[in-house]
Amino acid sequence: MAELSRRGVLAAVGSTVVSGCTQLRRRAGEQSVENQISAGGASTRSERRSTSESGDARSETGGPVTNVDRTVRVPSGQGWAHQFTAESRVTLSYTVEATKPGKNGFDVFVFTKNEYTDYQRALNGRLVDTHPTAAASVRNVEETASRTCTLSSGAYAFVVDNTPIGDGGKPRSKRPETVDISLTVRPRPD
Repeated sequence: MAELSRRGVLAAVGSTVVSGCTQLRRRAGEQSVENQISAGGASTRSERRSTSESGDARSETGGPVTNVDRTVRVPSGQGWAHQFTAESRVTLSYTVEATKPGKNGFDVFVFTKNEYTDYQRALNGRLVDTHPTAAASVRNVEETASRTCTLSSGAYAFVVDNTPIGDGGKPRSKRPETVDISLTVRPRPD
C-alpha cells in the first residue's frame, strides 16, 4: 500500500484525480475515482466484498451512467470516497445501509471539489468547518440513508464518513463500519 504525503494528496485532489486510488475509470464525459481516506491525508485500499459496476450503460440522453453497488468497510477515523466529474447536470441517487444497524453510525456527504479539500483538511486536524452539499448529505445515520438530488456540472466526492466530523465532534465508536452502497450518477435529459 502506498502512502501519500499531504502535499501529494492535495495536489491530486486539485486535479480531481487522486493517486493511490483503487480504481480510475474514464468514459465519455465522466471521470471517477474510489479511495479510502484517513487522517494524515493517506489514501488506502478499501476492502472489497462485492462489486458490481456498469460503465457501459447509457442514459436516455445517451450520456454515461455510473452504477456502484458494493460493500465497504470504513475504519474508525476514516472515510470512503467515490469521486466523479459531471460534464453536465446529473441526477445522483444513493442508498447506504449499515450491515449491522445501530452499532456505530455514519455520515454520508456529497462534496464539491473545494468542500472535499476542506473535509480532507479537517481529517488532518485543521479546524475547518466542512459544509457538504446539504440537499444530498445525511448526518448521524444509524441504519439507512437514501437521497436523490440534482447536481450541476463539476467535480464531486461522495463520502461515507466514520469520523467525528459529521457527529458534532463526538466520536460515536472506535469500531469500523461496514456498509452496503448503491450509487447511481445519471445525466439529466434537460
